[in-house]
Amino acid sequence: VPIFAAHIYDAVMVYAKGVTDTLKLGLDPKNGTVVLDRIRRRSYHSIRGFDVYIDENGDAEGNYTLVSLIFDPTSGTHSLQAIGTFGYSETDDSTQIPVFKYIDQLSRIQWVLGRPPAAEPPCGFDGEKCVDQNKPDWKLIILCTATALVAVSAAGLLIRHYHYERKLMCLLWKVDIKEVIPIMTDAEQCFSNYSSDSTDFSSFMETFRGCGIQSPWGETDLPELGFKKVYTHIGIFRGIIVAIKKIPRKSTDLTRTMRKELQVIREVRHDNLVPFIGASLEQGSIYILTSYCVRGSLQDVLRNDDFKLDQMFIASLVADLVKVIDIFSHG
Repeated sequence: VPIFAAHIYDAVMVYAKGVTDTLKLGLDPKNGTVVLDRIRRRSYHSIRGFDVYIDENGDAEGNYTLVSLIFDPTSGTHSLQAIGTFGYSETDDSTQIPVFKYIDQLSRIQWVLGRPPAAEPPCGFDGEKCVDQNKPDWKLIILCTATALVAVSAAGLLIRHYHYERKLMCLLWKVDIKEVIPIMTDAEQCFSNYSSDSTDFSSFMETFRGCGIQSPWGETDLPELGFKKVYTHIGIFRGIIVAIKKIPRKSTDLTRTMRKELQVIREVRHDNLVPFIGASLEQGSIYILTSYCVRGSLQDVLRNDDFKLDQMFIASLVADLVKVIDIFSHG
């Protein structure tokens, strides 16, 4: 029978059976919904020789037959024989899964080794059920190592931040102006013979003996101090000659940014930079202390008649000054 003719035959027979069942119940056969209710969830025998089940949605479900390799004692050979089918129950609507039934209860599947195969391998499909206890768990090791590194790094950053904030709060750059001994002398040569690299206070006092050092602090007003030919105020702070610059300021708001900048300046050390010793924040004034060089400041060099400058040096100096005109502040 051609397949299309078989489908037409089955369709007509299914519809005719649905109309017949509708008339038996005394219902209207012209009502398509009523007729369809008599067709769904039922089986019919196809002209092709097998039963077909129509599900809740009106779809024809597949018909499956289970065949197995069965040993025939009479012939002593194995052959494929149908031993069961998968079908649907017309009375049980709770499941849409086909139910397997043996055709002959005495003719069953002859399993290899006498039992059905397991649903999964003994160790699972990925070997997860046979984990070697002696084998290191690299995932756990990597996870623990990464966690430890993150924890140590975080702790290190916190400790570093704590020490940094503590350093800012300690104000290591802050100087008590009362510890600075101002110097006032008429002997410039006395000062120029002393090396600023020396930290021996007794040697300094011996060198400057008789040079007119004024102390204690209260006997001299800092703005009036200085050598006659040294154009900055100088003093002694813990055995070191320092240059002192006074900045009049009524009040000073010491912000965290200012503390950071002062701490950075204090830690900067370079042969071409004047070392920053510290600062004193007194009410009404700010005193900045820097290391005083042996030859004095640039102003000392330019106004020293004994120090002859050639034209090339002067031109180079002027060129450098012109280049930094746009720089308002620098280190």
